[in-house]
Amino acid sequence: SQASRAIGVLPRASRLQLGGRRNRDGHRGMTAMCAGTASVPTAGIAWRRAERDSVERTSSATSSTANSSSSSGVGGRPSPRRRLSELASHLALLATDDSIQVCQDASLEDICDLALRALHVAAESNKPLTESLLAAVPDHDRRESVMWLLQAFDVMGYSEEAFFQAVLVQDRYYSREAPRPACHTDSHTKLLAAACLALKVGRKEDAAAPLQKVVAYLSRGQVPFGSVMVAEFAILRKLGFVIDTPTALDHIDALAVRPLTFDHRARSLASYLVQLSLAEAVFHYSYPQAVLAAAALVLALSTLDAPPEAHDVLLEDLALCGDELSSLLAPACSALHTLWLQSLSWSEAPIAKYAQCLREKFSRPVHFGVSGLPPPVLPVLLVDPAAAESSACAQMAWPEACSKVQDAALWPTRPQARQATLRL
Repeated sequence: SQASRAIGVLPRASRLQLGGRRNRDGHRGMTAMCAGTASVPTAGIAWRRAERDSVERTSSATSSTANSSSSSGVGGRPSPRRRLSELASHLALLATDDSIQVCQDASLEDICDLALRALHVAAESNKPLTESLLAAVPDHDRRESVMWLLQAFDVMGYSEEAFFQAVLVQDRYYSREAPRPACHTDSHTKLLAAACLALKVGRKEDAAAPLQKVVAYLSRGQVPFGSVMVAEFAILRKLGFVIDTPTALDHIDALAVRPLTFDHRARSLASYLVQLSLAEAVFHYSYPQAVLAAAALVLALSTLDAPPEAHDVLLEDLALCGDELSSLLAPACSALHTLWLQSLSWSEAPIAKYAQCLREKFSRPVHFGVSGLPPPVLPVLLVDPAAAESSACAQMAWPEACSKVQDAALWPTRPQARQATLRL
């Protein structure tokens, strides 16, 4: 089912918050979200001890909560169960399916609301600082590194999750590194080390080949494997051994569970747009990753002429990440829409070369050829009225770049795109 992608996303938040870890098969372990403690995975014995202590505290907290709830009910009856979200109700409907994988999705019913919030918190607490990042690595050099990772991971057949994680590991490292004179050999070694770390914490299929051979192939034998391992350890120490933090792609997988029931191509198009934003560090990290993912899904649903109900369910699920995020969605949609137009219409744009490589990747049938779809004239953005009352998004004006593309000679128009409005 389309919701199966969230299985690897939602437990990640619980693992980051409560110290869970993968089992032998490479699947993410799940721990209860009701515990009041939190720990961060480090390494080795300390990691396992933290997980054991977390499980013990979780068990005690669960038992105490059960005892208090049974005694606080009216007439000795237990207190009523908290109201589930629409996302939880959607997952609950999958419990009667014959597929085991679909039933696994249904098992997330009780934790999906809290896990989405934890996913957002973990992503924001580990997001790199743009000023420090660009002080350590010039914007042009960083863009070249991202393009190299895009091409290398595409050639090797690695997952998009690994690509996102490699870029994030590199950015987090350089945002904490003091500026120093550029060294091509050292930068390439750190880039390979970030790629290796992303493969180690990613899917089991991505780490199937020996990393020593992978490094030799990607570096054409010019970078010793020992130097890459030394750089790995330096990155781990700088990041406090905290790897595999949530990315914007993880938020897409979590937020797209219900919108994908309207059009399954929305996930590929949203991934294409978020990967396009990776080349612009200032833009990519200016918004919360949950907001950036939701903006990409709004643009994808608008491009695919999805019904208004698809936008409604997206906004409902975004609110689970945080009530304050809805007010940021409109400017994020506007900025991402403008970036998309620039990548297509301006051959001298800084991201032109990177955008061309990305379009070639997403023009393949496995991605439904979404890179060939024209952008909407204006995204259909449905804003929660309650959030609009307490925000300035009602007075937000779309940039001039959006008005310039309303010419039918530039972009094809659709009935829904022509009538797109900002509903408040």
